[in-house]
Amino acid sequence: MLHMAIQVPTTGYVGLGFSQSNKMFNTDAVLGYVSGMQAMVDNWNIPDGNYYYINTGNMARPAWTTAMAVVQGPPAGGGATETTVCFSRPLQASSASVSTVISKSSAVTMSFAAADNGVTDFSSPHLYRGSFSINLATGAVAIIDPFDRKSVMIVHGALMATAWMLLLPLGTLLARHKWMLGETKLFGQHLWFQLHLALQLSGIAVFVVGFVWPHAYLPAGPTTGGQCGQAHSLLGHIVIGLATAQVAVGFIRPAPDAKLRWLWNIVHHWLGRITLVAAWTTTFIGIYIAHESLAYQVRAGCREGDQDDS
Repeated sequence: MLHMAIQVPTTGYVGLGFSQSNKMFNTDAVLGYVSGMQAMVDNWNIPDGNYYYINTGNMARPAWTTAMAVVQGPPAGGGATETTVCFSRPLQASSASVSTVISKSSAVTMSFAAADNGVTDFSSPHLYRGSFSINLATGAVAIIDPFDRKSVMIVHGALMATAWMLLLPLGTLLARHKWMLGETKLFGQHLWFQLHLALQLSGIAVFVVGFVWPHAYLPAGPTTGGQCGQAHSLLGHIVIGLATAQVAVGFIRPAPDAKLRWLWNIVHHWLGRITLVAAWTTTFIGIYIAHESLAYQVRAGCREGDQDDS
């Protein structure tokens, strides 16, 4: 007998299944949720390419599980509410679709899914997903990720931090304290201005790559992180608009003795400050989401029982 459990810090639905595709397609899965005083947990044979097949009217019958349960509550040490789905099944189950026989001598591939807080509709997309293989004989576990969300977000965060915590603030401070370089010139222009321009353009280039990175490498779908994620996304788009405007203003810089130079100075200086504050806010929200995201906190486990499945 095989006993499986998955625990996720969410109040939405949670699922775990035996997979042939490293996804929740073509999978024998158990999904469950707790909503108020109601709880629901059951098993399905999910067909290939049709995750939306799952509903309360087409559960696997007869069940390929022998027992199922779902519980919800805070962890013993305190923290975010967790939902735990667990089940037991024999190593041989004729009613299963892709895992009729589970071998003790070879790796078993499993996929998991977890919805955002409060999402209990199984047809709603799940933002948190992944897969792993486990060898029942040795206990060896290997992560199999259809898309590596964590690595993509680490690159995204590193690029944004480099742009908005290093390059762009350094370029701003250099312009603010240009007196430190005096009248030193390079290629006919003040050295402080050349360094300021190089740092700002480098920072903007890194920022653009960081902005495009998650859009290019993460699948389309709802924004990760709930309301914080929505705020992060909105602010990110505002920041790229502000940064574009700041670059445009920088390239129409009038001569130092021009009549409208005073107005340009006000716009350029304050637009830069507002952009930096908005970017810092967005960055720190992103750091918070990264530490709170379910993608970093899903836990799964299994145990083989003593019952003979021969």
